[in-house]
Amino acid sequence: MLLDKLPNELLNKIIILARVDNKKGIRNLRLVSKRFNELVSPILFAKFRLRHDQADPPVGPFATMQTVLTAGRSSIGPHVKTLEFRIFPGFSFSPLDLGPWFDFFHVFIPALTNVSSVNWNLMLAREDPRSGNRYPPRGIEKLTETLARLPCLRELSLELDGTGEYLEDDLPLEFFANLRTFNVHWDCKIRPHNRIVTQLSGVLARSPSLENFSFVVRRTLYRSEKFGPPIRLDELFEATLLNELDMKLKSLETRGVVVAEGDFQRYVRHFKHLERLRIRFDPSPSAAANIGSIFKVLSSERIFLKNIHIDVVHHPLVFDYLSSYSGIELLALKPGHPQDDSRPLMDRFFSSVLPRHSGSLRSLRLGGNLKTVWSRALSAHHLAQISECKVLEYICCWLWLEPEDVTVKNSEVLKRWLEACSQLPDLQKFKCPPVCLKQRDYSNPWGVIVRTPGGNFVDPDRRVRSFITGAVRNFKRANEPQYEIDESYMYE
Repeated sequence: MLLDKLPNELLNKIIILARVDNKKGIRNLRLVSKRFNELVSPILFAKFRLRHDQADPPVGPFATMQTVLTAGRSSIGPHVKTLEFRIFPGFSFSPLDLGPWFDFFHVFIPALTNVSSVNWNLMLAREDPRSGNRYPPRGIEKLTETLARLPCLRELSLELDGTGEYLEDDLPLEFFANLRTFNVHWDCKIRPHNRIVTQLSGVLARSPSLENFSFVVRRTLYRSEKFGPPIRLDELFEATLLNELDMKLKSLETRGVVVAEGDFQRYVRHFKHLERLRIRFDPSPSAAANIGSIFKVLSSERIFLKNIHIDVVHHPLVFDYLSSYSGIELLALKPGHPQDDSRPLMDRFFSSVLPRHSGSLRSLRLGGNLKTVWSRALSAHHLAQISECKVLEYICCWLWLEPEDVTVKNSEVLKRWLEACSQLPDLQKFKCPPVCLKQRDYSNPWGVIVRTPGGNFVDPDRRVRSFITGAVRNFKRANEPQYEIDESYMYE
C-alpha cells in the first residue's frame, strides 16, 4: 500500500515521528499527491532549520531555488512557524559584497508569512581582526530588517557566539519591535560592547507588550578576567527609562548578570505581572544581598511568583517571602553560597516554606552540584513534608555520597528520597544525580570563582555513580515504580 492511501490518522502518526526536530531529520522527500502534500507540510515544516556553508553555493541548484521562491511557487513558506538559522563568517571586507547567501535570505525569509518564532545563531567574535571573516555591516542590517518585517513574529532568540576575542562592535537591532518574547544567549569570551548592550536594551524599549525576557551568559565566561566587568541588569533595561509605557513582563531570567540592590526596584514598574523569576550565578560578591533586596521588593509590591529558580538562599528575606503566601508551582533552590550550607536553614525550608505550597507545587529542585547539607539524607520531618506535596510531578535532588559510602553500601540518602517519592501519586520523574567536588569561592572581589581539587581524580567518582545506578536498578526491580528514575550525572 502506498503511503498516500493510508488513513489520515495513521499518516499523522508517521509524519510526527519523522519531524525535522528528530535527530536524523529528512534528507530527501518527494510528496506524491496533493492530499499528501496538504497533510504532511503543516507538520513536517512547522520548524525549519536553515544553515549556510562558508563557501558559495552551487550556481545551478541555487539559481533554481531562487527562481521558485521569487515566482511564489514554493509551498513550504506558509507552513513554517519556527525558523532556526545559523550564519557563519566568511565574507569579504566590502560592505557591498553581501554574497549569494544573503541574497537568498532576502528572497526566502519574506515567504515565511506565518513564522512566529525566530532562533538566530550569529557568530560575533573572531580570532584575528585582520582577517576577512567578518560580516558585511549592511548585510546584517538588511537581514534584521527582513526578519523584523515578518508579520507574525512574536519571539526572537539570539544565540551570539564566536571563538575569538575580537568582537563586532555593532548589532543592528533597531528594526525589531513589538515582541512578546526576547531571549539572548551570550557565548563570547568577552562581554558585549556598550553599543551592543544599548541595542539589546532598545529592543525592550520598543516592545511594550513584551512578556518574557532572558539574558544568559553561557558556561562560566562571566568569571574570566578577559570577559571584563560583569553585565548588570541596569544596563539591559536602561533604554526603558525613556519610555513611559510599562511592560507587563511575566518571566525574567538572568544568568551571569549582576542584579544589584536597587536595580530591580528601579524597573519594578515592568515587573508588576511577574510570575516566573530565574536568577542564577550573579557574579557579584553581594549576590546574597542582591537576591534579598529583590524579594523585599516583590513582597512590598505584592508580586507573588509561581515559578522561582535561585542559587543563593541564606538571606533572611528569601524564606520570609517564600513563606508569606501559597501557590508556587515550580521551585528550584540550588544553594551555592557557603552560608547556604546550613542545617537550620534547611529545617526552616521544610517547616515554613514547603508546607505553604504543598497544594500547588508540581516541580521541586533541591540542592546543586556542590557538597552541602541539602544533598544529604532527609530527616523524618523532611520526608513527611515532601510526602504532603501530592501534586508533585517532577523532583530533582543531588545526592552526596563518598567512596566510603560505597564501601559500606550506604545508600541512605537515596532510600529516603525514594520513600518520599513512593507516596506521591502524580510523580512522573525523579532525577537524582551525584554531586561533584566543586566549591565556590566568594572571596574574590571581582566575582565568584569555582575551584576544583587538583591531582589525578575522576569527578564524580565512578564508583559512586555505579553504586547509585545499582541501587536504582534494584529499587526498580523490587518496587516497579510508575515514575521514571534518572540517576545520570548532569554537568552544571
